[in-house]
Amino acid sequence: MKPIYTLIIESSTTMPAVALSCNGQIQSQLNLTPGFSSSQELIPKLMDLLAGENVQVSDISYIGVGVGPGSYTGIRVGVSVAQCLAYALSLPLCGICSLKAFVPSENGRFAVLFDAKVAGVYYLGGFCSEEGIIWDEEPQVCSLEECAHLLENVDAVIGPDIQKVKKRMATHAISDSLMWVQKEPQLEEMQREVAKNFAQGDYSLDGKLEILYLRKTQAELERDAVT
Repeated sequence: MKPIYTLIIESSTTMPAVALSCNGQIQSQLNLTPGFSSSQELIPKLMDLLAGENVQVSDISYIGVGVGPGSYTGIRVGVSVAQCLAYALSLPLCGICSLKAFVPSENGRFAVLFDAKVAGVYYLGGFCSEEGIIWDEEPQVCSLEECAHLLENVDAVIGPDIQKVKKRMATHAISDSLMWVQKEPQLEEMQREVAKNFAQGDYSLDGKLEILYLRKTQAELERDAVT
């Protein structure tokens, strides 16, 4: 049986990475330079990833990519490269909320937080059990005050820059028992989301994706303030 290779790209956070899975299992992963801003780094890393596993570009069956929220530049670079590859190779393309690449090691109620700068934080809540992860809330951008309220029944908070977020939340009423966990994106979790979406027919065959910016850019905010 021909192996099913999936290329996974996550570039929306300060911990960008790419991975190759075979039949649903991550075979290899390469981390990118934090804050990278060009496909000139991403594409060579993808080629190195494939070469390391003796896989040709033509062997890829699917492509999964993080569509945000997070760094505007990182999202655009990752999505653009994924779209170009999917179009050139006529492959199905699946967009995954980047917040879903971060999950806890212990069971319980948890939240994933990304720093959204002046807008506050990007938030996604879920529940972890022996059966797996249940995402029972929608991704959103919220103020620090709103976030403090959302964290009232949460056991753990996870993210790529969690200490920075914790420091920003210091002036708000947060339970002392709340665990703050710094993590890299778990691309095996993205692989599971990709597989689930493909099984449900939730993918693109024309390279089009909906990007989860969730907020306006600083330039858009300044433009709106003038008009």
